[in-house]
Amino acid sequence: SDMGSDDPEEWRSDHALVTNILAAIGKNDNSTNRRNIVAGMSKIVNAAKDGFLSYGDRIVIPVTTVETFLERLRAMHSEMLEQSLTGFPAAPRVKCDKCRYFQVCTKEIIELGGASDE
Repeated sequence: SDMGSDDPEEWRSDHALVTNILAAIGKNDNSTNRRNIVAGMSKIVNAAKDGFLSYGDRIVIPVTTVETFLERLRAMHSEMLEQSLTGFPAAPRVKCDKCRYFQVCTKEIIELGGASDE
């Protein structure tokens, strides 16, 4: 994954990645070895879904995926706090059951106390 792009779907068609893998494992760069590397990468690509790898009963989640998730979670938390201190926002107007904050909705303005917003 360090040699290839962030999207595993692109690995099979990445000529430079196949060349680097062949060099790393000490194999000659020929059509048979290239087909074997691409076939092996296909198995890896099939196991790599949505930023993590799964094989057997194991799931490997790269640090970059965790960081991206935490960044998104922080942004959603900030947006939710901002909206909780005002009335309902002007947009988007959706039915309650379509709102992504429905499960935690208080339907009232939240008064935060103390220094923490948690």
